[in-house]
Amino acid sequence: MQNGEFARSTQRLIQMLRPENVGTAAQTAMTWLKPLPTPSGIIKPIRKFPNYPATLGRLGALEARLALQKQDVKRAQKLRYRVFYKDGTAIADAATLLARRDKDAFDKICDHLLVIDHAAKPSISGKQPVVGTYRLLRQDVAERHGGFYTEDEFDIAGLIDRYARYIEHFGVDASRHAA
Repeated sequence: MQNGEFARSTQRLIQMLRPENVGTAAQTAMTWLKPLPTPSGIIKPIRKFPNYPATLGRLGALEARLALQKQDVKRAQKLRYRVFYKDGTAIADAATLLARRDKDAFDKICDHLLVIDHAAKPSISGKQPVVGTYRLLRQDVAERHGGFYTEDEFDIAGLIDRYARYIEHFGVDASRHAA
C-alpha cells in the first residue's frame, strides 16, 4: 500500500469512528450484513442470455458489453468491492475481505453489463479495466427465483403491476473512485 492510499484509508477509518458517525456506520453494516432471501431452495444461474451480441455498443474508448463468462462477473464484483468497501463506507465481512469481491446470490440470476475503458492502462493480466457495471434482473427471472432484490427493502408491487416487463438494475460507476 502506498503512503497516499494508507493516509486516505486511515482518514476514512477515523471519520467513520467519530461519535457523530458511529450510528451511520452501524446502520451501513446492518444493511450490508443482512441475510439474503433464499427463495425456493437453491438459486440456479442463468445459462443462456437473450440473443444479444457480447458488445452492445461503443462510445470512444468506452465499450458496453454483457458479461458472458464467470470471469466477467468476477471483474464486476471486484469493481463493486472497490467502490463499496475500499473507497466507500460499507463494512465487509471476513469472506468478502478475503475474496475482495462484492458478491451475493443475486449475481447468479442477474445479467451483468460491463463498461470497459479501452484507453486505460491494462491490468497485469492484460485486460482493460471495468470502470462501470450494472446488474440487471429481468422480471421473468425474478418471478422464477423468489422476486426482486428491492422487494425486501421497499413496496414495489405497484411498479411491477404497472409495467408488463420490469427490470431492476443497480449500477456502479468508478469514475469518482479512480485510483
